[in-house]
Amino acid sequence: WLDGINVSGGDAAQGDKFLTVLRHLKKYSMKLVIETNGKNAALLEAVLAEGLADKVIMNVLGPLHLYGALAGEVVEPQEVERSIATVARLCEYQFQTVVAPVQRGQDVVSYLTPAEIGETAKLIETASGSKKQPYLIKLFRPGASASEAFKRLEPMSATMLLPYRSAARAYQVMVEVEKDVLV
Repeated sequence: WLDGINVSGGDAAQGDKFLTVLRHLKKYSMKLVIETNGKNAALLEAVLAEGLADKVIMNVLGPLHLYGALAGEVVEPQEVERSIATVARLCEYQFQTVVAPVQRGQDVVSYLTPAEIGETAKLIETASGSKKQPYLIKLFRPGASASEAFKRLEPMSATMLLPYRSAARAYQVMVEVEKDVLV
């Protein structure tokens, strides 16, 4: 398996070159895991139409009203919804959300709330048309963050994710939470 290939990064205008690289890797029977955050939906569709991905992991960053803040760039809501719908048509895929910090004011940083994770699960339901999507809620690792403000946050434990799972299960019944791992 070759993973870490992100369809959402880089310049979408270079999509043809990206597809050429993936075709080359597939020619040598490489199994490819593609990641996306919903950006570059047309490129994701081209990858999947050619069978250039064996698995897709979609990082649904949060509810649409916070998407740009979480992504650190403008991401069109329609692209996110289109990507969710595209991914949900595959045989091997997973949706996941990191309970990430959000800059909520000049000096206010806090983690996504359980209600916001519920909104995110509802987004997945609405865009995919199903309550039965594989959905993983993941822990944020403050120590690994590039942001000094985020590094100061208290790390969460897996048990702290249980209210998030409960909020998400109203919209996605196959929700799991990440287990504690050493970093």
